[in-house]
This record gives sequence, C-alpha cells and structure tokens, in this order.
Amino acid sequence: MHLGLFTQWVMGAAIFVIGMIVNAYEGFPTFHPLAMLGGALWATGNVTAVPILSMIGMGMGILVWGTVNCLCGWAAGRFGLFGLHPSVPNSVLLNYLGLTCVLIGGVLFSQIHPTTRQHSRISSPSYGESTIRNVRGNSSGDEDENVSLLPSPVQSANKRILGIVLSLFAGAFYGFTFVPVIYIQQHPEQFKDVSPRGLSYVFAHYCGIFLTSTLFLLGYVLYKRNRPFINNRTVLPAYTTGTMWAIAQTAWLVERYAVE
Repeated sequence: MHLGLFTQWVMGAAIFVIGMIVNAYEGFPTFHPLAMLGGALWATGNVTAVPILSMIGMGMGILVWGTVNCLCGWAAGRFGLFGLHPSVPNSVLLNYLGLTCVLIGGVLFSQIHPTTRQHSRISSPSYGESTIRNVRGNSSGDEDENVSLLPSPVQSANKRILGIVLSLFAGAFYGFTFVPVIYIQQHPEQFKDVSPRGLSYVFAHYCGIFLTSTLFLLGYVLYKRNRPFINNRTVLPAYTTGTMWAIAQTAWLVERYAVE
C-alpha cells in the first residue's frame, strides 16, 4: 500500500526551504524549539491523508478533518486549552451559532457514502479460448474462477469507520498545530526574546514539519528493508504543493499578527 510518506517528505523539504527564506527575511530571530512541536503535530496529522483518501474519499475526508480542525482550534482559543489565555468573543451567541452550523454540516456530510470503483478480475482466455465463454460461464468452473474480487460489506464498513477515525485524529492535530506558537507569545516570562510577530516562529515550525516527515520516511524505509515504494512522478507536484502550503501558512501568520 502506498502511504505517501515520500511525497510528504518532499513537501516537507519544500516547506523547510520557505522557512529558511522567511527566517533570513526576519533577520534570524531566536529559535524556539517548542514551536517545532506544532510542526510535528501537523506532519503527524498529514501522514494519515493518503490512507484517509483511499478509505472514504477526498470530499468526505476533508470535511471530517476540517470540521474537527475548526472545533479544536476554536476550543483551544475559546476556553484556553493547554495553558492558552481564553479568548472571549464579542458576541457569544453568534460564536456558538457559527460553531453549531459547522458541527451540523460535519455530521450531515459524514453520512455520505463514497462511490468506489469496482474492480473485477476475469481470467485471461487461453489460446483459442473465447472471451464470451469466460463472461457467460458456460462451464461449471468458470463461475468460481471469475468471481469479482470486491470488498465485502463488512470490509467496506470497517474501512469507512477507520477512515473517519483517522480523519478525526488528523483534524485534532491540525487544529492544535499553532498552539505551541501562541503559548510562547502569551508567556514571554518563560521564554527568551519572545516576538509578537508570527513570522519569527515560521522557521522553527517548519523545521518540526521537515524533521517529523523525515522520521516517518526513515521508519518506512526500515520497515520495508530499504525497498520503499517511491513514485518519482510525484516529486514536482509534491514540491510545488509544499511551497504553496508554506506560503499560505506564512500569510496566515502575517494576517493573524495584523488583526491582533
């Protein structure tokens, strides 16, 4: 099974490069190792992406982990989880109303059953054998040999449950990815040279992503006894995706600092 670990590592390399560029732009600020934890959380959640997509599909997977991502991020800020300062909204009613809409949408979309392609394996005809005979199954043995190898309802249900559980897991890790950075900013007495600018923590955060992705890849290589499955056609798309993601995350940190 292709787990996408090499693809994630290439993404992590691209993210790391953007982190170095931002770090140089910021004048090489103080490196806070705790910020790496947020990157490790993101990389751990992201490693489940390929299995999730193969089990429940892209649409449902993104919706489930997006819903949990939103819920966890909201809870961490609203109630001050993990030592953060609670953030009370101006309108509590609208705040809970928006959260309710997100939860309802997540529950509704979790009931959608993805359409999977059904693969059937029909034995190849031998020399002079008619393919019509194989399909119609005129002989008693043909029907047993040419049964479609489709997953049973129990297997499909188990894969669906596992896919949803992994999506919940990924969403929680995505939702808490910036908690370490915010914790550092809100507790300057515990850390040296704390900056209110989110860009000062980009390099450490992205180092956590690259290091964790590397550890996952090394573990996979050891498990496969140095014979990993690597699709070289994914290198450029993965690097491009990692670059775009890193720029978007950097922009989010800039936006957060500007809003605050």
